[in-house]
Amino acid sequence: MPLKDTPPLDSAPFTFRVVRSPAGWKILGAERLAISTIYLSLEAALAQARAMADVMVSHGQPAAVIVDPEELPE
Repeated sequence: MPLKDTPPLDSAPFTFRVVRSPAGWKILGAERLAISTIYLSLEAALAQARAMADVMVSHGQPAAVIVDPEELPE
C-alpha cells in the first residue's frame, strides 16, 4: 500500500548536484538527507550521488545526478 506522501511518478526528479567546495567536492540537494560529507575526488562524490539516486528511483521517486559543466575536468 503506498504511503500518503508518496509523490506521483510524473513529479519533477529529485536532483543531486555535485559541486566543488573549498575542501573537495560535495553533493547539494541532499540537505533533506542526513549527509554532509566532503569528498576528496569528483569520482567519489559522483559514485555516492549515483548510489543515492538509484535508491530513490528503486522506491519510485524520480532522481537525477548532475555536475555543473564548469566543474568537469578537461
